[in-house]
Amino acid sequence: MKNIILFILVLVASSCSTVVEETPSKPEPPKPEPPSYVDEMDKKYPHWNLKLFDFYVGDTDAGPYGDGDSPTAEDNKNARIITIREKEIILEKINRVRFVINTPEFANLLRTKLFYSSRNDGSVKLGDPMDSERILKVVRRGSFYTQFRKMQVSSGALATATVGTFLYIADDEELTNVSHQGLRVNIPNKWSWERYADDEYMVEAIFHELLHNMGFNHKLAGTGLRDATYGMQQDIFHVIYNDPKWRAKYKNQLESYLYYNKKYEHFLQADSVPDLGKQFNGTDLFTADQTKVGNTHNNEIEEVCILYPDGTYKLVKMRNGRMI
Repeated sequence: MKNIILFILVLVASSCSTVVEETPSKPEPPKPEPPSYVDEMDKKYPHWNLKLFDFYVGDTDAGPYGDGDSPTAEDNKNARIITIREKEIILEKINRVRFVINTPEFANLLRTKLFYSSRNDGSVKLGDPMDSERILKVVRRGSFYTQFRKMQVSSGALATATVGTFLYIADDEELTNVSHQGLRVNIPNKWSWERYADDEYMVEAIFHELLHNMGFNHKLAGTGLRDATYGMQQDIFHVIYNDPKWRAKYKNQLESYLYYNKKYEHFLQADSVPDLGKQFNGTDLFTADQTKVGNTHNNEIEEVCILYPDGTYKLVKMRNGRMI
């Protein structure tokens, strides 16, 4: 009996001294990063694929603006800098362009309009009727780079822009994969751009200029036909953007929409000043009345549309800064 009790005690002691190794737990998989504000807005508002190349300011005196006054020392100081606040103002205007284009009201109104081609390009001839669904696709999906420049423009001009590849006739791959072409929107350097902070018309004007970057231009004067550039600006964008019901419907979303301010916040870290190591050595462009418009730094033929505050425009061609 004693032997049995001793045997049981030995078994109990042996079992108590046994170390049970735990199976190591698997590390938890890393939690995915929460989507950024830009990612969220790309998902919610996916249309209008403008890519901002940069802001540029040259080492030049302030240009004319039709007021007849010579530039002051303050004008010339403002002409040589794009402040962080000035950049914010432009980005805020572009935000509004993008927001409008993403609304169903923009698409629905565009589908009711008939515009005509203002250029001969490929299979599309000057004056040909344009397909509204194709225009909508181009505006919503077309991808392009541009640069905002503070520079001398034609006297009295509100803005100018280069006319880019005609995306209306591009194939789907070219439509969404356009490389940098040196496209620009030029805004007068006569003063600080802070004067545009509360200028609602500048939203439309910037939209108009960016349409030029997408290849839409003006060559239908006197024909009685409506081109897509003015048509989209005045008959669609203006109508929607200034509709009190539309404003009330989207008030909160519109005021909180900071897409480009977030996407290009790296441009908002410092003022832009002239890069004296990259000054253009070519010839300045002058219009027929010898008003300085700007300059170019490549050998390609460019079309430049000059937009005036009264809605009129001048279309010129140039190469290396000279009219041709």
